[in-house]
Amino acid sequence: MRSLDQLGIRLDWDFHFLNKGQHAEPMPNQILVDAGGTLDTGVIDVHQGDTKYESLVRAVAENPHLVLNHLLYGLNSEYAAGRSPQINEITFTFCTHSGPGWDSMAALYLCDELLRHGKLPDDIHWLLDASDQIAQAKVKTDGATNRPFIIYYAIAALRKTDKEQLLAGLNLIQKIIECARTGKIQTNGKNPFTEPVDNFKACFPDFSKHIDMIEEDRPLYLDDLSKADPFEAELPLQDRETENDSTHSINFQSGKVIAFQKPPKSKLLRFWVRDDQGKCDLLMTPSMPDAKNPNHFRRWRISVDPEQNRFNLRRLGFLLEKAETEIRGTAKKRGGTPRFESNYCDNSDPWYDGRNHNFTMVDSPRCGTDLPYEKIKSIIRSRFHGIQLQDQESGSLVFYYFFEFSDSNLRANEAIQLLAKNGFTKKKPLADLKSSFQFVQDAKIWELGIFKGQSTFSAKVWASEITQHAIVELAVTKFPLSTKEQGTKPLILEELNVEIAALQSEASKLIAKIPDLLPFKNEIWGN
Repeated sequence: MRSLDQLGIRLDWDFHFLNKGQHAEPMPNQILVDAGGTLDTGVIDVHQGDTKYESLVRAVAENPHLVLNHLLYGLNSEYAAGRSPQINEITFTFCTHSGPGWDSMAALYLCDELLRHGKLPDDIHWLLDASDQIAQAKVKTDGATNRPFIIYYAIAALRKTDKEQLLAGLNLIQKIIECARTGKIQTNGKNPFTEPVDNFKACFPDFSKHIDMIEEDRPLYLDDLSKADPFEAELPLQDRETENDSTHSINFQSGKVIAFQKPPKSKLLRFWVRDDQGKCDLLMTPSMPDAKNPNHFRRWRISVDPEQNRFNLRRLGFLLEKAETEIRGTAKKRGGTPRFESNYCDNSDPWYDGRNHNFTMVDSPRCGTDLPYEKIKSIIRSRFHGIQLQDQESGSLVFYYFFEFSDSNLRANEAIQLLAKNGFTKKKPLADLKSSFQFVQDAKIWELGIFKGQSTFSAKVWASEITQHAIVELAVTKFPLSTKEQGTKPLILEELNVEIAALQSEASKLIAKIPDLLPFKNEIWGN
């Protein structure tokens, strides 16, 4: 595949920017980046599902044919047929989403290098390694914002158009590489994009106003923080055991959440938050205000620090997508081929669950969410890491214990007198079994309510003067605990064994009192 330099053709770029959620198909002279839902000829999108690439940049670098074969195929076919191209300049279109991030911009740089020269520079590993870290949000400032890549965030904040932002970003990459090659930035095995630079303004005089903005950003962050909504939520641990581990309590911990209910003024907020150790485990930031309701924001980015080895956000995207589907109903139903497997979503634009980011971030649909902030907050606080059990009717969990009469030599009339003396009355416990035989419905057994001083169980004893045996029935009054009650939290399936074991232990303590209260023993059945 011959490059444009080899063909003697000069390259120019046109740009097309998609709105969030807008679908597109690649045209013959167009490369589609961070959109298109696949990784294929003419399309570079690593957010469509499971992928081995940590960034768009890495995907382009390791699949240059997806760019070259798509955009240069026609020119090379003409050249191979012996017909020299009759043009000296060509314009390709770079298509990506509006508000392009670092990953899209750096992917444009690689596309440009490939098309012009047919290969990437030898020192491209600087950009590749940095972009992997930036795309996965793994770069921290540690208090030093004089890191060259951060200038792009200031460019994004001050830019007038998306095109201007991309072109300024290309200029920034070229300046960083030039400074590293000439020794203005001392690399010494370190990455010139992400490491601090002492002579920051001197190295990047074209970006002095952007550097000023970066230096003035910390007070804006502190002001944003004073207006945020802090709360706590249970977050799953990165090194959790298997999903059905009975000791699920070790697989989650309470984490600190900082939710900004309006878009922060600080452009470097995520760096400041991660530098403030211990203040925040999960960050929520909104964008895209609703035109009809400025207090409702249609985009939410929810993330934990990807550099920490503590928390992830597994299952959060799934539950938010479920709630999104319910609130939209049929009137606002999203269409298209499901972006992920069918048990996750039924459309091409669901909540992103973070599967390509180690489940460290969740993002709303590209078209925006209909969920209000309070609903999103409630789901985050709902123990999303586990499978919640619905409230059950009283008596859905019952423990039975078997006893025999203490005196096994009683006649029937003596047993009757003994039961009556201890407060037992005859009842028909099977009377509601309408489909059974009549004699079963009419069967009478002696009944006594006990342990009325506690609220955990509804306790009864059933006894027969004929068999001279008794059954103690302990029905749990509330299982699981109702989520509507103050001070309670919903039970999750992963904790079910632990919860049942605790109730069984409490039941056994009550049962131990039976021989002192009633003329029964349990030498045959045990406890």
